[in-house]
Amino acid sequence: MATWRMGLQEEYLRAIAEGRKKIEGRLYDEKRQGIRPGDTIIFENRLMCVVKDVRVYSSFREMLEKEGIENVLPGVESIEEGVKVYRRFYSEEKEKKYGVAAIEVEPVAWMGNHLNDSQPKS
Repeated sequence: MATWRMGLQEEYLRAIAEGRKKIEGRLYDEKRQGIRPGDTIIFENRLMCVVKDVRVYSSFREMLEKEGIENVLPGVESIEEGVKVYRRFYSEEKEKKYGVAAIEVEPVAWMGNHLNDSQPKS
């Protein structure tokens, strides 16, 4: 079993920790091709998750349609908006070259600050 380290935007880190985001979408490039069920992913050196499954799609659109946008990008209203989110990180050329990985994750532990510690004080 391997351990992977990945960056992740704060809103999606929280969504995984809270169980609202079950799928992390990534380009299925050389790095992600090695990820297997049972592996561990550590997001932002703070949240440890176990990989439940990895499913491969030809495009982000197909992934969002098959996995359900609410499981991949909670809070994003449409498939079109979801594709735009991924376009900020990955070009259409790379998407066509590598395909897309839907990495099903389950949060298991906080490693750094607890979720509530980073919230603004009221």
